[in-house]
Amino acid sequence: PRKFVRVSPPADDPIHVSMVIPPHVGAFHGKVLDISVVSTAVKLEKPEWAEFVEEKNVIEVELKINAIPYKTKAEVFKVIDDKVILNFKNKDLNFDEGITNYIFAKVNY
Repeated sequence: PRKFVRVSPPADDPIHVSMVIPPHVGAFHGKVLDISVVSTAVKLEKPEWAEFVEEKNVIEVELKINAIPYKTKAEVFKVIDDKVILNFKNKDLNFDEGITNYIFAKVNY
């Protein structure tokens, strides 16, 4: 069983993700498939971007929840086709509160 509650954002209320993956210039974008307080699964906007994402790399991530940006670092846990599973690292209180409030609202909706 999972240790943390996961929710999937509804299609009409997506969580957009930007990822900075060195040494590439610019950001890679996608949408959250599901999210918990410790990790997220992301579907990349362009499937071909998956070749630039390497497992175990630590990258910069920004999640936009209700138009509010939440930034943290994340370790790439797994890449499967155009999907990337990220484990959040070095989260600050603002990030934790933003994710927790979002999950709580979806679970209790």
